[in-house]
Amino acid sequence: ELVDKALELSPDNYQYLDTKGWGLYKQGNYQEALEILERSWELKPMYDHNIFLHLEEAKSTVGLKIGLR
Repeated sequence: ELVDKALELSPDNYQYLDTKGWGLYKQGNYQEALEILERSWELKPMYDHNIFLHLEEAKSTVGLKIGLR
């Protein structure tokens, strides 16, 4: 809820997007998380290793899920 309120005020804040995406990932919403984490990555002003790690883990998980179909 809090991150959604923060994103209402600042929808292009890459850190808020990362927080939301990582939370969704932890809840098992992998595809939605990946989309939000990709947006966060695109908006970052400089390299952020934590966002990189979050994005790579989401990519890996979604790739595994697609491969299991």
